Amino acid sequence: MEWLSLHSEALVDQADAQDLLTVVRQVSSLNDLQASRLDYAFRQWTAREISRAADVEALVVLDDLIYLSREKLPNEHSATQHLSSRWQAFRDLLESKRLAIAGAGAGKASRLVHTKRIEELLAGRQMTQSELRRELGLTAARVSQILGVLEEERLILRQRRGKENLVSLASARPVTEAPMAERRSEVPPRFLVRQLAA
Repeated sequence: MEWLSLHSEALVDQADAQDLLTVVRQVSSLNDLQASRLDYAFRQWTAREISRAADVEALVVLDDLIYLSREKLPNEHSATQHLSSRWQAFRDLLESKRLAIAGAGAGKASRLVHTKRIEELLAGRQMTQSELRRELGLTAARVSQILGVLEEERLILRQRRGKENLVSLASARPVTEAPMAERRSEVPPRFLVRQLAA
């Protein structure tokens, strides 16, 4: 489907950021009408994403789309500069929402749509990060962001092998290990207290 030929409202209703990301990658530059339609979509989708519950992936995809679209704006007139500035403001709003979600605490991985699929792909084996990207059909930046959350929550392990990251499930992690903040507040064993006092 020719997404960028749709009327602005139809574009918002029928497409999503992932659809348009694919399309925008294929165009060398955006014309005025395409930029106007994208501007309308970005306003609607940014407002929707910052009002929704935590969905980091959707924020990242929309941010990627806006960034790429800014790069493909023609530099011919002041209207382009106005759009570029507004689109940067949309990106700033999305980043603020992402940071607010990141500060919300544990359990972020459970909110990522692709977590279950990644766990299925890694069950009993290792894969490179680029293999995961191909299997999931996502951008490299999006996969890296998802894996970062999973690694932070100790669900996966990433090991550098040459120019590539090798990814595996962290199934061997100890269940009883306390988070770092809790370990700092633990009372030291009595023998250690006696040695420190001596």
